[in-house]
Amino acid sequence: MSEPLRKIETSVCKVDRKLGLVFMRAIVCKIDGEPYYDLGSVDESTGEAYADHISEEEMLEAVTDFMLKARTVKAMHAGGSRGVVVHSWPETAETAKAYDEPAPRITGWKVAVKVDDDLLAKLESGEMTGSSIGGRAQREKEST
Repeated sequence: MSEPLRKIETSVCKVDRKLGLVFMRAIVCKIDGEPYYDLGSVDESTGEAYADHISEEEMLEAVTDFMLKARTVKAMHAGGSRGVVVHSWPETAETAKAYDEPAPRITGWKVAVKVDDDLLAKLESGEMTGSSIGGRAQREKEST
């Protein structure tokens, strides 16, 4: 894996109580042009720790599929639907260039979600620092 190996939270950036929206980063692909590896993940079946990296291309493909088929928000991967993704922006270096904008410092997927009142209150108060989507991924070992 290439540097930087660091953990950043895909946490709440802004809550708009009037609209009932929570704005957050859902996926981070690169920071300052370097691949980002999400540390601290643990495979529940084996207990093995790993670091995930999602390339901009993989993110764009997965986000497109998710937005067409699901858009579900959950409370940290548990239970049923607690809301829906209503705004989605998959930001890559290439899309920024296409819009004649400078390359973003952080690339990935930005979302605004509309969630139930209970989850909104927990995200707004900081009791919960993030939520999850109702999506699935298949991990593949990176060849070295």
